[in-house]
Amino acid sequence: MATIPVENSSREPIFETPFGKSEQFASVLFVICVLLVAFGLQVAEHEGILDGPYIPYIGLGIMLCVGCVWITTPRRYRFGDGGLTIEGLLLKTTIPYSGIVGIEVLDESEMDIRSTFAIPRQLFPHVNRYSSKRYGKLDVRSNRLFPAVIIPTKLKTYLLSPDETPGFIAELRIRVDSLRSR
Repeated sequence: MATIPVENSSREPIFETPFGKSEQFASVLFVICVLLVAFGLQVAEHEGILDGPYIPYIGLGIMLCVGCVWITTPRRYRFGDGGLTIEGLLLKTTIPYSGIVGIEVLDESEMDIRSTFAIPRQLFPHVNRYSSKRYGKLDVRSNRLFPAVIIPTKLKTYLLSPDETPGFIAELRIRVDSLRSR
């Protein structure tokens, strides 16, 4: 489902990140953990002690981990005057236009990506650590990996995947090219 970029009051284009498998998985896992905690508390109440069964503690621990991952999930990309800001619920990262050395769009067949963690790469792509032969270490700031918008900068290489890739690329090229033509 493609979304149209939303204009905010300061006229900075905003592109949403897709609702990826990581958010779907986190939502399901969170509901399962709530049920696990509720079941564990029922068992503990029946037994008359709260520190006996470990089910509620396991459920709460998993809920805490899922919540931390969910909070760090990138939500949108905002084009500002000085750079592209990647926004999460709590975290923001800005890529200055002056630091961007290239822009490339790749699909899965065009890019060899390796992961350093055992987590399936479709789940929590922004948590996993990825690298490629061509770009080296990738800083993934998306809920999905492909289509990949690769943005090499002077310091690191970012992998983004906005919901509306063609419009995002057009806007980014306009911003970077206008800075270079000054």
